Amino acid sequence: MGFNLIEYFYPKEIILVDFDFGNDTFTNRFQKYIENDRGYFSDEFFSTEKTYLGKIDSTEFILRKKRKFMNPNMSPANANGKIFGDKDRTNIKIELNGNDEFNGFGKIFAHLFFLIIFITIIINEAYPLLIIFIPFSIAFLAFIHFTQVKKMKEFKENLMNILNQLRDE
Repeated sequence: MGFNLIEYFYPKEIILVDFDFGNDTFTNRFQKYIENDRGYFSDEFFSTEKTYLGKIDSTEFILRKKRKFMNPNMSPANANGKIFGDKDRTNIKIELNGNDEFNGFGKIFAHLFFLIIFITIIINEAYPLLIIFIPFSIAFLAFIHFTQVKKMKEFKENLMNILNQLRDE
């Protein structure tokens, strides 16, 4: 198992879930947890008691958590699900994404920023600064990555708890 640059910037996980009831039942039960998504910029203006923002129909769903401005507990994770089955059985394939568009751009920008600073230090021959800069930049980028993976795991746990509750309804 080696280092995969795409998985580093965009961590993903696939989850398969089966239910003993039909698509319509699943859609109706899961709809109780999903508020219609109006876009990222409207999150501050609309309040909801529902767990997720997104959309769901009989063949697919898209979920994300509500964003709040300057909230450090905000999760960039989101889920795209495909719904398969008939009236007696439902199978779901969920792709969890650790990044949304904003977070992925920020991660790439942070790497470019540190690369520019590194090149500037080399060009200006300020080599002693590398002793401070290299460990700091590695620690910062590792912290960002592990925080992102942690948020994705929390998102997955919350989603799996809700999906397990759907079985009991």
